[in-house]
Amino acid sequence: MSPIRSFCCVRRWCVPAMLLIMSGLIAGCQTTAQKREAAALARQSAYASLKHHSVAVIVYADSATLFLYPQAAQEVSSFVNYDLKRAVPSAKVLGYREIIQYQNSTPNWEMLPIKSIGLHFSVDRVIYLELLNYSCHAPGARHLLQGHIRARVYVYDTHLPGDGRVLATSVGVRWPRSGPEPGYHGDSNVVRMNTLTAFSALLVHRLTHWVSSGQNGSVRAARELKNEKEN
Repeated sequence: MSPIRSFCCVRRWCVPAMLLIMSGLIAGCQTTAQKREAAALARQSAYASLKHHSVAVIVYADSATLFLYPQAAQEVSSFVNYDLKRAVPSAKVLGYREIIQYQNSTPNWEMLPIKSIGLHFSVDRVIYLELLNYSCHAPGARHLLQGHIRARVYVYDTHLPGDGRVLATSVGVRWPRSGPEPGYHGDSNVVRMNTLTAFSALLVHRLTHWVSSGQNGSVRAARELKNEKEN
């Protein structure tokens, strides 16, 4: 066999072999990436086992919100506690008054790690809500009534290492959804109570029906983003 022909034969077999090896390496990398993603998603959905666990609901409202609505944190936490107890009867939900008392008696409590607050109360899970919007009026129109509540929501597992965070999402609602109503046609207290009811129901539904992986997870994320923009 001539040297040229021999070289051509070697190249004919070496190129496919190299491609096969490279594709195997890429597949191996993809498999590793997929495993990491699956592990991350599994960790993210770990919070879903609220059944038979102790839970604390902590609400943070900034000074501007509390100036207009001093009871905002208490109202949100009480509504969420009530719906959570109904949705997960086996969960032991810490009374919201105990949380409020702790917040009032602990300066700069919001600077503490959330997991450490959960450990203080000896609970398994902490549902932490950071209020971004809490209002009974349409933006820029104090004479028009429409409730708006939007919050970042974080869930912590106090038994996990590190900060213990297993979920981060957002929830927002408005009431009435049809649009603002003239103030003289409605009652701001009724608007606030209906908005709290809608927010709490949506939040608890999200926490107990979360889809964390696959195509459904992507659909859920897109839907949440759409709802957040609408609200």
